[in-house]
Amino acid sequence: MAEIEIPGDGAVPAGTYTVELANDGVHYRPLEEDVTLTIVPAGSDPLGLGVAWSYAFDWGTQLDATAYGADGSDGLDDTAAIQATIDAVDALGGGTVYLPEGNYRISRLELPEEIVLLGDGQEETVLTYVPLATATTAELESWTVIRSVSNDGGQGLARLTLTMDDAASDLPLPNQFLWLGNGWNPDYSSQQTAERIFLKEFALDYRMEEGPWSRSGTPGYIAIEALAHVLIADSEFRGFAPGPTSSYIYNYAQLLDNEFDTTAGNTYVTGSYITVIGNEITRSLPSVDEGKQGIFVRGPAYVAGNSIANTGSESANDGEIVSAENFRGGLKMMGTVAAAGADSVTVAPKRDNGGAILGANGLTAWTLERRAWGEWHIVIVDGRGMGQYRALTAYLGDETYQVAQPWDILPDATSKFAIVLANKMVTMTDNVGLNNGNTFQLYGDSIDAVMAGNAQTDSEGFYAHSIYLERPERSDSRFSLAYFTRIEDNTVTGVSWRSNVGTISIHALNETHDPFAYLIYGADIRDNELTGISDSSRLRDRNYYNGIAVGSLHNAVKPTRPAVKAVVIADNAIADTDRGITIGAPGPQYDSNTGYMTSRHDSAVTGVVVEDNTFDNVDLEIDNSYGSSNVTILP
Repeated sequence: MAEIEIPGDGAVPAGTYTVELANDGVHYRPLEEDVTLTIVPAGSDPLGLGVAWSYAFDWGTQLDATAYGADGSDGLDDTAAIQATIDAVDALGGGTVYLPEGNYRISRLELPEEIVLLGDGQEETVLTYVPLATATTAELESWTVIRSVSNDGGQGLARLTLTMDDAASDLPLPNQFLWLGNGWNPDYSSQQTAERIFLKEFALDYRMEEGPWSRSGTPGYIAIEALAHVLIADSEFRGFAPGPTSSYIYNYAQLLDNEFDTTAGNTYVTGSYITVIGNEITRSLPSVDEGKQGIFVRGPAYVAGNSIANTGSESANDGEIVSAENFRGGLKMMGTVAAAGADSVTVAPKRDNGGAILGANGLTAWTLERRAWGEWHIVIVDGRGMGQYRALTAYLGDETYQVAQPWDILPDATSKFAIVLANKMVTMTDNVGLNNGNTFQLYGDSIDAVMAGNAQTDSEGFYAHSIYLERPERSDSRFSLAYFTRIEDNTVTGVSWRSNVGTISIHALNETHDPFAYLIYGADIRDNELTGISDSSRLRDRNYYNGIAVGSLHNAVKPTRPAVKAVVIADNAIADTDRGITIGAPGPQYDSNTGYMTSRHDSAVTGVVVEDNTFDNVDLEIDNSYGSSNVTILP
């Protein structure tokens, strides 16, 4: 993956620039997203945040908490003294609260905007959470130790550790150790206002056991809710589940060079323009039956150079290594195109018998403002102009939308559409997975996604997911697609401890009706190496075939039309496994059910090219016996 370096020292004049890229150095084109590059004069960045927005902090104003009565050596409560220092800095218009070496005992701190808590180092400066003796169990389970009281942002913690009193091991963990930025409003993240939030050389370190806990959910995490510009760098997270769970950051977040050593939980950031580089994530071993996942992002996102180990549990639906999923996104509506102009489209949505639009719960209203990340996109999923996708910029009335860029090919009455929050331009590269229960995955509404140059051992592989489901009785219908997927130059060695599978799979699931349109369109699976196991007795409870699989699953009726189109499987090396390449199968758990296969399943896969793959000690090299159409198998 090429990296672009901007020369410093004033070589590029300050200003705002458009960016154009070329693969050949000759034919340049602008970025698909309407983003620019802004060069600003150098400013003060004493903590080495490495971001231009660090210049906006008032680094010149600093008050020492010990001057306000905080004492990190006496074992007494320091909450009031540190809060008084915070309030004094706030009264000056913002700045830094300095906490010299010591162990400061606190129950709760409240952060206004433009406040940085700065220590002398993770080992030197410690904030110890001591639960209030007067608090009820219910209050402790809802507790936030350090919480934002501003919607404007400008908050940071650096060079210190936040922990919990060892004497409180019989008390509940707080719901959150840290909450920065805005309050909870995930479905409308575009309306957040907080910006410039960071954790730098910070540690959250507490017990590995959950302890007493009566509520649903996972305690002990951090939450950051913001409009833009969040950085978590060079930090350590140790404990039951101390990661950034359920953080909704509409634009621009970076997780760089952090360590996560946890029993459970995930590293979860919802937003656009997410960068996750160089993190080391280790969960507890599979014998600990707690929900364990890796990295979750939306798109656009760049996930590179991370190490993820021990995801998955025996009982939970978990184990994802890196996942771009569409939770809190999903389908707004689907249907046919009634008409289209150069930069507009009029739609005829599918409706249930009562006239309600078929879409995900709560998302079918005409407003475009409800979104957790990115923009609503219309995707042409069949007919003229298939494969085009455009951001929707305005609702013009009468079921007509304005699109961000003119159509290359004008859709017409033959065209079908889906409106989704697109996980577009997600790149997963140079990541390493070890001993994981699940896959690197594109889990819904992925467009222009790349999984390349990753390596995993004793993990499940790579997976692109799509599903069509009409469920009007629950206001939960789905058309979740995977368009233009590239899975290249990855290695899969061994199999997952949970499923005994090592695979690269793309599947279209069709759970209620005949396929409406194409769920999967355009996939390249090239130059991958898969080395499994030869002991077929270990291959149990599998959701996917070993090797490479392109499949379709139809629970209700035999399909009369395809749902998967245009897949190339080339130059892959597959060894030591029961299956090599499988085309059109529903999955082994259904393939083994004779009644299911006889009554319900035919392949909905068309247009597959298989070429120049190699096999070594593979029981069944290529299986194309499921009725797929237009399959070309070359030597």
